[in-house]
Amino acid sequence: MDGCLWIGDDLTPRADEAIAAIREAGKGICFVTNNPRRSAEDYVAKLWRHGIRASGGDVVTVGGATQHLLAETRQGRTAYVIGSETLHKHVTDAGLKVLNGTDLATRAEVVVVGGADEWTSADVRVAAMAARRSGDLIATSLDPT
Repeated sequence: MDGCLWIGDDLTPRADEAIAAIREAGKGICFVTNNPRRSAEDYVAKLWRHGIRASGGDVVTVGGATQHLLAETRQGRTAYVIGSETLHKHVTDAGLKVLNGTDLATRAEVVVVGGADEWTSADVRVAAMAARRSGDLIATSLDPT
């Protein structure tokens, strides 16, 4: 969505027309983003603000995809997360116990990194120690931010 349907809060030219044409042709449509900072519900609300009908089932976020992966492959494990509140929630909702802010953080079995606007060198140190110990590091994208 970001950079294709809109840039910032402005729709790209004719994006709404293109979506309408796809729907009029009887085709399904799915809205996808690699931004782990917002939930699917946030994106649905933004789509509606732009006059584009969508439901949570129409939106796939990288946070949701990460949650699905974690739920299928790492449920019940512990995690250290560098990322937004939304990403933290995805990890928790996948059935992992987030150890951020605890004395056991460096012993997390899984490290999840993505879309962190605010992080410290201490966060990176803890994540590196946990990932080195467990060997399990999941990044939501190659985006350097």
